[in-house]
Parts: sequence; C-alpha cells; structure tokens
Amino acid sequence: MARYAKANTLLTYLDISRSTLDRRVLNDPTFPRPIYVGRMRRFDLDEIDAWLASQPTTSPAANDNTRKADYAAA
Repeated sequence: MARYAKANTLLTYLDISRSTLDRRVLNDPTFPRPIYVGRMRRFDLDEIDAWLASQPTTSPAANDNTRKADYAAA
C-alpha cells in the first residue's frame, strides 16, 4: 500500500526548504511528481525513497578535501 506524505512532512523527511522542494518539482525531471487532492500536494514516500536511492552520494569528508585542495592550489 502506498504511503503518502504532505509537503510539510516531506520537507522534514528530506531536510530541505519549501523553495527547494518547489524547485525540484518544477525543474528536476527525476524527482517524483506530487499527487494533488484538491489543492493539497501529496508525495508517494516509496517513490521518494527510490529517488533518494538513485541519487549519487558524496561524503562530507570528500567535499572538505576538495575545498582544501582548491585552497592549496591558490
């Protein structure tokens, strides 16, 4: 059975802002489409989980090393 979440719940689930969510819905073709019930947006959490699993991951340490290398080169 599908699990649906309100947009506010999804903001917490993904730890993103509303503007980021809106931007992903409008501009990211890989992001799961919301389901509208009247004016209310709902998101299928199974689709969100699948989308998250498909995203490349970077570790914070990798990002820090890249920044350090950039500073060292300057």
